[in-house]
Amino acid sequence: MKSNKVFNLLVATLCVFFLTACSDDDTITQKANEIKIGSKKFELKNMVLFNNGTHNNLTNFELYLSSPGLIIDENKDPKGNGNILVLDLYANEDTKLTGGKYVFNDYSNTSFSIIGGFHFLNFDASLGENQTGNAIDIVSGNISVDANNNEYTITITLVDENGTNVIGYYKGNIPILNYDAP
Repeated sequence: MKSNKVFNLLVATLCVFFLTACSDDDTITQKANEIKIGSKKFELKNMVLFNNGTHNNLTNFELYLSSPGLIIDENKDPKGNGNILVLDLYANEDTKLTGGKYVFNDYSNTSFSIIGGFHFLNFDASLGENQTGNAIDIVSGNISVDANNNEYTITITLVDENGTNVIGYYKGNIPILNYDAP
C-alpha cells in the first residue's frame, strides 16, 4: 500500500514537471535582418552583390546591404533614401561569395579579405553630391559567410573609422549581378 502511494506521488511529480517544462516561452527567437551602428539600428531589406570580375583567381565582389526605401540598381546607382553598408570583398569563387570568414585587410589581395567598405546613415539619393551626412569608412573587423547557392547567412562584426562597432546579421537570398563599368 505504501509503495502504491510513493508510485502515485512519483507519477504526479513527473506529470507536473513535464507539463511545466513545455511552455510558450520555449520558442526559438529568430535573429532579425538588421545592422546596428553604435546605438542606431536599421532593418536590412535590399541586398545586392556585384561581381566586378576575376583576376589572379580572385573575384572582387561589392556587397550592398540597405534599409527599406533605398535600393541599388544594376549600375550601382542608389535610388530612394535610407541607410546602407557597402563592403568590397575578395573571394576564391567567381560566381558567388565563398562560405568562410572574411577579415578586413586593405593591403592584401587575398581570398577571404575585406579590402574596403563604408556605411552611410540617412542617405538621400535625390540630394546627389549634396548629402547632409558622410560615408564613414570601415577600418577593421570581419564577416562570417555561410553560402548555400544564392542564400546567405552573414554575421557582421566591424569597426568604423570613429571606433564605432558595426554589428549585423542577414539571412536570405542576395541577387548577384555582373558589373561592367560604363
